[in-house]
Amino acid sequence: MLERFIELGSLPLLVALLLVAGLGVPIPEDVMVIAGGVLAHRTALPWPLVLLALYAGAIGADCLLYAMARRYGEGLLARAPFRWILSSERRVRVRQLFAHYGARAVFVGRHLGGVRALVFAMAAIEGVPFRIFLLWDAVAGLITVPFVFGLGYLFSAHVSAVAQGLARAEHWALFALALGAGAGWLVWRWRRARGR
Repeated sequence: MLERFIELGSLPLLVALLLVAGLGVPIPEDVMVIAGGVLAHRTALPWPLVLLALYAGAIGADCLLYAMARRYGEGLLARAPFRWILSSERRVRVRQLFAHYGARAVFVGRHLGGVRALVFAMAAIEGVPFRIFLLWDAVAGLITVPFVFGLGYLFSAHVSAVAQGLARAEHWALFALALGAGAGWLVWRWRRARGR
């Protein structure tokens, strides 16, 4: 997946995908930022420009999610795709996070990839003012986005090797799946024949 984004090689595409992720589409932000790091290393684009664009896209996506949650409230969390990812147990944990840390929970939530969207949505639902949300998110983003971008930039030479290894693993996984399906079918036929 990462190699495909790099092949397309479009910084505006990466930023657009970050913004789409802010609308609730389950696209991992970190993958886009890593791809941006690899893109900056492999192309003539200046890395500060790429990093700044990705930072703006990530924070912009968070603001979109915040605005949607502020407008639609708890009802937003009951809709797809949010209801698939954001269980009631996770909501309880995030509410506890806000009860303990207040608006600083936004800073903590930015670093927790699995619950990031829930934290931002709950910040809006819990009534955190937008400027406070933006402050904590922007400060946390100054840590997370450059770090993840740096990983993509520094390890861009290894992306092809990782992709080749994953392709080999996929072939073995498909072979094992086919073998298991064939064995399951044989067992089913054998049991069915014995039952007659």
